[in-house]
This record gives sequence, C-alpha cells and structure tokens, in this order.
Amino acid sequence: MSRLPNDGARVDNLTHALAGMLTAEAAVQLRASRASSSLSPSWRSAAYVAAVVGNNLPDLDFLWSGITPRPFGYLLHHRGHSHTLPAALACTLLLMAGVVAFTRVRRAAWSRADVVWMLVVCLAAPLTHIAMDSSNNYGTHPFWPFYSGWIYGDAVFIVEPFFWAVGIPPLVFAARSNVTRLTLLALLAFGVGAAFFVPFVPPPLAVALAVVAASCTAMSWRAAPRVRALIGVVGCWTVAATFFLASHEATTAVRGALDEPFPDELLDVVVTPLPANPFCFTALTVEKGGSYIARRATVVPWPSIYSLDKCPDTGERPTARFVPSPKFDTRQVHWRGEYVASLAELRALYRDNCQAAALLCFMRVPYWVPEEDGTLVFGDLRYDRSPGLDFSDIRIDEKPSFCPTAVPSWRPPRHDLLDGN
Repeated sequence: MSRLPNDGARVDNLTHALAGMLTAEAAVQLRASRASSSLSPSWRSAAYVAAVVGNNLPDLDFLWSGITPRPFGYLLHHRGHSHTLPAALACTLLLMAGVVAFTRVRRAAWSRADVVWMLVVCLAAPLTHIAMDSSNNYGTHPFWPFYSGWIYGDAVFIVEPFFWAVGIPPLVFAARSNVTRLTLLALLAFGVGAAFFVPFVPPPLAVALAVVAASCTAMSWRAAPRVRALIGVVGCWTVAATFFLASHEATTAVRGALDEPFPDELLDVVVTPLPANPFCFTALTVEKGGSYIARRATVVPWPSIYSLDKCPDTGERPTARFVPSPKFDTRQVHWRGEYVASLAELRALYRDNCQAAALLCFMRVPYWVPEEDGTLVFGDLRYDRSPGLDFSDIRIDEKPSFCPTAVPSWRPPRHDLLDGN
C-alpha cells in the first residue's frame, strides 16, 4: 500500500520556487503599471532571480544543523533561526547585495523607484517562505528572539497540488523562453497526472484538480499580463483560504467529538489535510488527566459534502503502541486509537534525560517505546507512520552517554505537560 509522503520535512522547495516566480511576475506587472517608461528587462530578470532564490534561502539551515550532533541537529535546527523575522531581514540584505552586484556587472540604469520596488521583492521572498512553512503542522518560530514558541498553521500538507494547478498556468504564458514554458507545463502535467495514480487522492478530487488546472490555463491563455498575474495570486490565496477554513472546521469537530467534562484537560488538536483534499483530515489530540493521552482520528470538515467513508486509508502503521479509543465516533470524527503513557514518566525524561529534553524542544505530540537494549525510541506522533524509525523517531539512551550541544532555546511545544502542574 502506498503511504503518504512524510509531511514534516518542509513545504517542498519546488512550490517555494513557484511562489517566488509568481511573486516576481506580480511585482513586474505592478512596477510596469506605475513606471513612466518601459520596464527594464534587467529589472525583470533580477526580480525573478531574487524572488526564487529568496523563497528558498531559509531552507539552507542544513548547512549548520551539524553544530548539534546527528540525529538531533536536523530536528532542532530545521525551521529554526533561518525561519525568523531577523533572518528574513538578513536574507533581504543579502539578496539586495546580489542585485547591486548584478546591476554593476550589467551596467543597468535603474531609477530610485526601481531600487525601492526591488527591495520590496527581496523582502517579500523570505517572508513568503516563512509564511508558507508556518501553514502546516511542523511550525516555525517567526518572532524569535521575542517569542521562542512554535507557530502552527495546521492547514496545508507538505505538497499541495492545487497550488500548482492555479499558480503554474499564469507563469507558462508569462514566460519569455520556450524552455521555461515547456518545463512549467511538464511540472503541471506531472502534478495533475500523479494525482490519478496515488491511492490517497480519490478519483473525484483528481478530476477536480485537472479541471482547476485546465480552467486556469484557459483563463490565462488570452488574459492580459496583469490579469494573468492576478489569476495566479488570487488562485493561490483562494486555495490557502479553503484549506485554512477546512482546518478550522476539522478542529472544531474534534473538540466537539471529545465532549470532555473537563475541557482544560485538552491541550492541543493537531489537524493535517490529505494532499489535494480539503475534505479529509488526520487529527491528533493531546490531553492530560491522570495520564498523558494522545488520540488519533480521521475528520471530515463538511460531512454533507464529503462523508467519512470516502476518506482513503493513509497506510499508517505507527511505531507507537496504540489501543482502541473509548470515545464514540460522530458524523465527522472516526477515532482510530489512542496512545496512553505516564505523565510522571514524561516529566522525568524531561528533567533527567538531556537527550529527551533536547528533543522535547521539537516534539509536539511525543511518544516513547522502551527497547530491550536499554534504549528508548523517542518520536513525534505527527510523523509516526511506519513500524521503523521515521524522520522524527530517534533512538536515545535511558542513561545518556552524551548530551546534545548547541540546543536552541525553543519553548517546548508541550510545556503545558512538562511544568508539573
């Protein structure tokens, strides 16, 4: 059975690049509409390069994640300092330095307004990246150092084909070279075509994806350049708004299905949509009482449109030891089990095990499994999809022989479990 791709890594860099291209095209059209003379070709080229590069710069965090020993470094430093507002400003300055060097080499004569508009493009690029990465269940720390907690959108999967369907067609007709056009068309065909062959995208939604792509292509074909850019930007915002609305409805449904007599015991609801599917979400709840409890569920935001029985099997076979949930299913929520562990044991791990304490700066829905050799498999239920070690599962020592170094000062997502109250 085909399993979902791991949605914890990042919004895929291809989508980041496409977002950069769309940002650049929108900036080109806005700048051209306000320029007293024709827009310089060098400005257009610089805008595209700066926006695409800037939309990917924050993901260079792998270059320094080695300051914390493997396998801790990636979890603790990805989506870390490079995904903050101070880093966005640093990226802007770096991009502008590159643009200045470009203009000197090309001997391009830009007006003061050209420079200001380019500064806006260079700032928008890393900010767009951070916003996109904040939209899923992995989260970012955009407001560090003023606030070191995680910000989660819980609305978009790592790869969302509907962004391709609405964003690529305007870029195809805006492209100046046949190579770029053919490359973009190939990507669009691949993204739409793949939806028909993966089991976690139901056929009706694959058809809907194809219809949206075809409609945006038809609208972009004869549209004026400014209208094309508007189609792409509005289309992407519409996709994002749809998934955020669905996420809100899914979260509300889960909270209602729990019907807890003590609502303050429900600490978190983590929801994640399926790719190309705002009608089916997976959900995790985090609760505390006498024990630490995490429940797993399938949720539909709008059951009158899309019922639970239509949601595909995601192929999850977790390492964590789930037991049947005593909660009753509702029209919107199907409970698929729960993980129950000692809250005192979790707090002891955080207090006495430096490896576990470091990982808890990342783990939003932690679990642990003792092994016979005296180690623990310590992981996050958000990404626990298979019996083996997923990317967020790390084998740690019950009595650590070393402590991770250069651990960032992120506020543990589950500080509400760890404070001892």
